[in-house]
Order: sequence, then C-alpha cells, then structure tokens
Amino acid sequence: MRVAEAINVLLPNAQYAGSVDDNTQTSFDKVVWVDARRKPEWSAVAALLSRESSKDRSARWASLDARVDKFILRAALALAQKAGEADVVNRIQERLGG
Repeated sequence: MRVAEAINVLLPNAQYAGSVDDNTQTSFDKVVWVDARRKPEWSAVAALLSRESSKDRSARWASLDARVDKFILRAALALAQKAGEADVVNRIQERLGG
C-alpha cells in the first residue's frame, strides 16, 4: 500500500494538493490539506502502510515480474526481427500470446 492509497482508505476521495509519491512522512507533512475533513495523523497512515500483507506484496511483485518479462520479451523480439531470425521471432510471439 502507498501513502495515497492509505489516505484514501482513511478518507475516501480526500482533497489535498502536493505529492506523496515518495511515500514518506516528509511529503505527507508537506501536502496542503484542502478537504473539509480533518487531515489524518501520520500514525494512522503509517499503521495502514505497515499492515500490507505478504499476499499483497507477493501479488505486487508477481505483477511487476510479469511486466518485466513482457518488456524483455518485446526487446528480444525487436532484436530477433532485426536479425531476421524467423524461428526465434515465432517462438517469442507465441510466448507473448500472439
């Protein structure tokens, strides 16, 4: 879970200006809170961040692994196409699902 997701769990559709993309307390502290509801305490956000289950982490890593695999296969496909390796191109295309 990321800081932005934790904020949304605590206060759905919360309105704030600034970025929490680096997932740190510093960035959370710097956001300008424009929501009518009270800004959650960092401790509440941090508690949600620490509760991410191993299943969630595993799913996130599996998703990343799949994207990396596709990226590598696409790069290999481009090289095989450039080299005129038709059999390699066909095998890679099969692995990519088309």
